[in-house]
Amino acid sequence: MRTYLLIGNYGVGNVGDEALKEYFLQRFPEIEWVVLSANPEHVEIPRLPFGIRSFFTPWWRTLLAYWQCNGVVFGGGSLFTDTESSLAPVLWWWHAVLAAFIRKPVFLAFQGVGPFRTRRGEWCARWVGRRAALLSVRDVLSLARVERWNLNKKCILSFDPVFSLMISKNIRLCPSFAAIPVDAVRSKILLIIPRGNSSREFWDRSEKMRGEGWDGVRVQEPRSLSELSAFISSSSFLLTQRYHAGIVALVLGVSFEAVPQVLGDKFDALNHEDRDLVHLRERVRGGEEALRNALLS
Repeated sequence: MRTYLLIGNYGVGNVGDEALKEYFLQRFPEIEWVVLSANPEHVEIPRLPFGIRSFFTPWWRTLLAYWQCNGVVFGGGSLFTDTESSLAPVLWWWHAVLAAFIRKPVFLAFQGVGPFRTRRGEWCARWVGRRAALLSVRDVLSLARVERWNLNKKCILSFDPVFSLMISKNIRLCPSFAAIPVDAVRSKILLIIPRGNSSREFWDRSEKMRGEGWDGVRVQEPRSLSELSAFISSSSFLLTQRYHAGIVALVLGVSFEAVPQVLGDKFDALNHEDRDLVHLRERVRGGEEALRNALLS
């Protein structure tokens, strides 16, 4: 069995990132995954040191895992963007540098790329993309940014794999995957799901929507994917600044609006995404098939 390191923003308590980890562990049973986490649990291992406190973790185990693995997979999420932290692309670049140094292939799977506020952030992302053995992105805005880099390699347009994970959990969908007419079966409930650092624009938008004649308004901060699904399925409309809340709403057929933090970010991409669920499912399958073939070849 081949062994790959799975790298993402895992272990920080984000529902979407933990769902991404679950997707890889569930849908690729033929791979032995070694998960790098900010707060390792069970058989997980810490990230490479990046900051003073991280040097007090058993990061030497991570060096050994790098040496023993067949390659490194950056698994989903918006890792290569500096809209929230200018150091985020540097952190993931550092992990890719070690892989390149010991000649381990790097795979970028279902990535959200950009936008970028700094040249350093974009340079780090482009450096990793140029050396990636596989590059797939989850939205058209990310695809456009990668294509501007002229990497001379194919970039696969996929979609966020949590979409596929939700379907595998036997979420009931109508045969055509069309939106379920939620207003016909329950009261008009507005669900608001913020981030811990939601923008002023988000709260202004939520205040405006509160006055639009809802039967009820709820503000929730779900702690798991199942809790997120339950909240959304019992609502008529979702206003959110959490990307995977929008993904769950898509699967459940609940109308939603994602408020961007900056122009061109993942929320902006989600609002302009093709909402043909059959097409989105095919995009996920395409990315999944390409990654499986690459990992097992």
